Amino acid sequence: MAARRSSTADRFEGRLEFESLISELPSRFMGAPPDQVDQGIVDALRRVCALLDLDLAVLAVVGV
Repeated sequence: MAARRSSTADRFEGRLEFESLISELPSRFMGAPPDQVDQGIVDALRRVCALLDLDLAVLAVVGV
């Protein structure tokens, strides 16, 4: 039973950390100078990948 609680707590903590990161991102871009936006996107993508334990992520722009 303790292992199940730990697993649930770990999932909850991971979810909370992810939601905190996602809610923080817009505020980082709102006041950013245009020449820093590209680096901010790269940093944000790196942080999301680290949090989700991903090796690779791709961001595509379509129709611009």
